[in-house]
Amino acid sequence: MPIICWGNLAKSADDTQRIEQSIQDYVENHNDNENAHQVYGSSLYMHRFESLLDHQFGSVDFRYLSLNKILIMSCFESMDGWETSGFIEARILGTRFYTGSTIHDTAVARAQYWTPQIVLTFAKNPFFQTTACFISDTFQLAYLALGDPLNEAEGEGFGFKISNGNLYAFTIHGGSETTEQITGIDITEAHVYRAYMDSGEGKIYFYVDGVLRSTFSSDLPTGDCTWFIYYYIETTTNGSRSFYLADLLFMQDR
Repeated sequence: MPIICWGNLAKSADDTQRIEQSIQDYVENHNDNENAHQVYGSSLYMHRFESLLDHQFGSVDFRYLSLNKILIMSCFESMDGWETSGFIEARILGTRFYTGSTIHDTAVARAQYWTPQIVLTFAKNPFFQTTACFISDTFQLAYLALGDPLNEAEGEGFGFKISNGNLYAFTIHGGSETTEQITGIDITEAHVYRAYMDSGEGKIYFYVDGVLRSTFSSDLPTGDCTWFIYYYIETTTNGSRSFYLADLLFMQDR
């Protein structure tokens, strides 16, 4: 009597596919399924969507950072290399910007490129994040931005704008500014402001404390820009205005 391996048996009386082939097809389909293990609580789901990745402490090596990205990190321990005006006090873990006490006094810090191969380019998925806290919520105009937000003739850029106590996501293209108000944020408390341009998708996403608060898909900046990072505060009445910065992250494709 011949010995028949169970894998060569038919799946059922009405399905002649062999069990072994059926298992192989199942495994291949599983491997091709990009949503496999994505149900809540499964390993890949938790790894992808937890706010903190579950690697062991000290296990991530900087040599694995992408070679195709420009990456800037700063805690403003020095303002060397920045073009500044007004009053700026740099400390080990942050810096303070403050104006004079007369209307339209300003404090400004902006970073300009010096290497032709490294320029802010809106076709290269620029991203930035900064932590800021404003001391007052009245009589001020402020920008936390990429690009050149104050160039009314040909400005290009995006980021966050503060007018009095109101917070806005904004873009500027060809000197024309577009804004959308973000409500429910007390700017006199420290918040993490993040903006990311998906150049291929044609959208800019604006986050506060990790929560998506606004999305722009039109009036987006284009081309290259001399200025990478732009911080600005101006008084709109007599009386000094100030804010604190704790950190800065910037990234874009090379």
